[in-house]
Amino acid sequence: MIMNWIADGDIVIVEMSSIINREIELQTAVSKLQKFIEDEIKGTVFGLGHNRLLLLPPDYGSKNIESNPN
Repeated sequence: MIMNWIADGDIVIVEMSSIINREIELQTAVSKLQKFIEDEIKGTVFGLGHNRLLLLPPDYGSKNIESNPN
């Protein structure tokens, strides 16, 4: 479901505290998210503190807005 949200262009914050002490599960989850988001759809994964991840879709912040100096 998270991957669908990102692929649809949504920004997602994931709370990882439920698996933070289970190292292998945490590494597996983060690795899968990074592979999909960063490698496959060219989005971005950021750590937010110790327990959260910020997942950004590929088009976040990439749109150029033309300013009218008038």
